[in-house]
Amino acid sequence: MKRAAANFLVFRDSKELLNLRSEWNRIQELVRHADSSSESALEALLRAADVECGLADISDNAAYEAGKVTDSLAALHVQPGSRKVLADPNAILRHQAPTVSEIAVSRPEGFSYYGLHPDSFAQCTYPSAKTFAIVGIRSVGVILSAITSAVLTARGQKAERITVRPIGDPYDRTVKLSDSESKWVISQTGAEAHFLVVDEGPGL
Repeated sequence: MKRAAANFLVFRDSKELLNLRSEWNRIQELVRHADSSSESALEALLRAADVECGLADISDNAAYEAGKVTDSLAALHVQPGSRKVLADPNAILRHQAPTVSEIAVSRPEGFSYYGLHPDSFAQCTYPSAKTFAIVGIRSVGVILSAITSAVLTARGQKAERITVRPIGDPYDRTVKLSDSESKWVISQTGAEAHFLVVDEGPGL
């Protein structure tokens, strides 16, 4: 019998608590300097994606509103100077206020350890389909799906996105779609959308 190779990988689950009010204020401050500093624009996008991810992980209804902020900052990153697309975080979240004041987030491993940069997805060659349904694998898939959507939209193609969180053993992750996510998939399939699943991959 062939023996399985030894596996020395260690999986870490570290979380950081973020105060939502402080984080939104910081994002707005970064946006004010985005014209003169691309680093400020990118940091604002990264922070917004963290907030969206944290809210989505606890199924807070404000995650959808937070996603609008991520999307607008992704569009600004893809098309510098297009400030007309920028969403006001506080105005958006007044429409659907989070039920919590703090969220727990984990920094995307792809950015921290694997040298991944959001612009890698901005420079990809995408199919010529008219409509795209983008599924981001949280955590890193939040910002990558937003960047992908922004790129396709800037090219005149229709793109919508959701994010999902696989659960279970690191070697046997599974995804259970919510009712709203299942309806979205069915709707996109009916519209003959081209599905894109985005993550840092390829992984195990």
